[in-house]
Amino acid sequence: MYHRRFWTSRFAAILTCLILAGTFVIDFIIPLGMIEWALFIPAILVSASWHGKKSIVATTIAACVLMWLIPVINPAGDVTTGLVNRGWGTLVLVAVAAVTWQWLIEKHYRLLLDSTAEAIYALDLRGHCTFANTSCVRLLGYSSVEDLLGKHMHNLIHHSKVDGSPHPVHECRIYQAFLEGKGTHIDDEVLWRSDGTCFPAECWSYPIFRNGQIVGSVVTFLDITERRQAEATIRRYSDVVKHFPIGLVVFRMFNPDDPYSFRLIEANPAACRLTGLPFTEMIGQKMLEVFPETDQWLVQRCAEVARSGKPAVVPEYFYQDNRMAAACWSLHLFPLPDQCLGVAFDDVTERKQREQEIRKLNEELEQRVAERTAALGERNKELVRLNEELKQFAYVASHDLKSPLRAIDNLAQWIEEDAGEALNEGARRHLRTMRDRIQRMDSLLDGLLEYSRVGRNQVPPEQVDTRQLVLDIASLVVPETFTLHAAPDLPTICTQRMPLQQVLLNLIANAVKHHDRPDGEVTVSATLSEKIVEFSVTDNGPGIAPEHHERIFVMFQTLKPKGSTSGTGIGLALVKKIVDQHGGQIWVESGIGKGSRFRFTWPVEVPERTSRLANDSFAEPLSELIS
Repeated sequence: MYHRRFWTSRFAAILTCLILAGTFVIDFIIPLGMIEWALFIPAILVSASWHGKKSIVATTIAACVLMWLIPVINPAGDVTTGLVNRGWGTLVLVAVAAVTWQWLIEKHYRLLLDSTAEAIYALDLRGHCTFANTSCVRLLGYSSVEDLLGKHMHNLIHHSKVDGSPHPVHECRIYQAFLEGKGTHIDDEVLWRSDGTCFPAECWSYPIFRNGQIVGSVVTFLDITERRQAEATIRRYSDVVKHFPIGLVVFRMFNPDDPYSFRLIEANPAACRLTGLPFTEMIGQKMLEVFPETDQWLVQRCAEVARSGKPAVVPEYFYQDNRMAAACWSLHLFPLPDQCLGVAFDDVTERKQREQEIRKLNEELEQRVAERTAALGERNKELVRLNEELKQFAYVASHDLKSPLRAIDNLAQWIEEDAGEALNEGARRHLRTMRDRIQRMDSLLDGLLEYSRVGRNQVPPEQVDTRQLVLDIASLVVPETFTLHAAPDLPTICTQRMPLQQVLLNLIANAVKHHDRPDGEVTVSATLSEKIVEFSVTDNGPGIAPEHHERIFVMFQTLKPKGSTSGTGIGLALVKKIVDQHGGQIWVESGIGKGSRFRFTWPVEVPERTSRLANDSFAEPLSELIS
C-alpha cells in the first residue's frame, strides 16, 4: 500500500512540474509578475521545511491573495490584474502546496515507523510485501527494504516449522487476518532469516480496510529469543526453589524506615514441611504475625540486609512458639530487589544434638586417654626395668653361664684322657655326645647374645658397594668347591654396613651349610626401585617344603633333628629381626628339590626409627624365651 502511495505522490509531482512549465510559457506570452514567482514559491517551500500543516496552508493562502492584488504591467504598458494569469498562478501554488504536504506526511510516517523497535511489514491480498520498516529488515537479516518489497513473505520468512518440516500457507495463523478479517496474536511463532537460521517470534497480524473492504494486512513481530531464555532460566530456578530441601520464605519491607513493616510474599513447599505452618494462607501477614516470638535483634538484622544489600548468616537460632516445638535453625539472609528479603533456613536440631554427643564422647575419650597414658607411663617404666634385667640376663647367659660349660667340657675331656683304655666304646660315645651338647649350648648362648644386641649399636650410614660386600663375605664362608655368582649390577647404596653384612652373611652361610652337595651354586642379585633395594640369595640345594616357610624364621626352630646339626635355630630369626628393624621384609620361595630363594627388601636410606634402641622390641621375644 505504501508502495502505491509512493508512486501516486511521484506522479502528482511530475504533473505539478508540467503545470508549472506551462504556466511559465503562458507567462512568457502574457507576462506575469516574475517577482511574485520568485518570492512566493520559495516561501511555500520554506514553510514546508517547518513540517507544519498550518504554515503550509497560511503561506499558500497569502501567496494567492497577493498574486490577485498586486498589479502587473502588460506589454502594452497598461496596468492589469491579469485574471487569467492569476488563475494559473493560483493553481500552480495550490498544486505545489499539496505535493509538499503529501511529501511531508509520507516522510513523517516513514520516520516514525523506522524509529520503532518492533518489526513491521505490510501485505497485499496476494501476500506480497508492500512495506517494511528498518527493524524488520534488520531482524530478518536483509540489507535493504528493496530485498523484501514485492516478495511473498510466507515463502520468504515463514516457509518451515521449527523442526524443518514445511509450513503450508493455509495453516499460517498470520494469514487469518485475510481469511477472517480480525486481528491475530501468536506468541510461539518461528520466523526464518536470510541466512537460513530461525528465531522464536511473537507476532500480531491485523487487516487493513478501505471502504469496508480488506485490502491487505499489517504484521508486527518481535524477536523473543532473550525472553525465552529468561523464561527458561526462571522456570529452572522456580523448579529448584520448589524442590529445594531447605526452607525459603520471602518478605518485603514496605517502609524502609520501619523494620517491622516486613510482610510475607512467598514461601516454598519445604518451608511448610519443615515448620508445619500453612504459609500459603499467611501471605501478606507481617513477619511478627508469622513468627511472633522472633527476637528484636534478628528483625533489625533482616532490615540491615534489605537496606545494605549485603547477605548475612545466623548459624544457630533457637525458636519456639505455641505452634512450633523448640528447634535450632540455621538462617541465611540475602537481599532481593524491591526491598525484599530472602530467608533460607534448615533445621539443625539433630546435628546440634549429635555435636553435643560427640563433644561428650570426646571428653570421655580424652579422660580415658589420659588415664591410659598414665597407665602406659607406669607400664613403660616397668618395661624399662624389665629390659634392663633382660639385658643383664643376656650378658649373664653369655658370660657367666659359659664358665660352668667350659668347666664341664674340660672335665669330660680329662675323664676321657685319664681313663684311657679303661673306657669302653659306649662310655666314650656318651662323653662325645656330652661334649657336643656343651658346644651346642655354647653356640646357643653366643646366638642369644647376638640376637639381643640387634639395634643397640648404631652407626651412621655410609656408601656401601654391595657387590664388593658379597665378594668379601664369599671369601670367608664359601668353600672352594662351591660357586658363588655376584650379579654385576649389584648397586652401591647409602646404608649401615654391619647390619646388611650380617644379613647377607647368614643367608649365604645357610645356603652353603644346608646344601646337599659339596659343589653347590649360590647366586646373589638385587633390583633397585626408588628408595628400596630387593636382594635375592638363591641356591640349588634340596629346597624347603612350603609348610615350613614361616616356621624357619621363628627362634630356635630348625628343620633337622637337633642332634644332627650344629645349628641353633637363631640365624634366620636374627636375619628377620635385622630386616624388620630397618623397615624391610623377608620371605622365602622354595619347594622340595627346587632349591631356595631368600628375598628381602632393604631401604636405601635408613629410616629414623632404626636409630632408636631396640629394647622395646626385644622385651617380648626374650621374655617368652625366659619363660
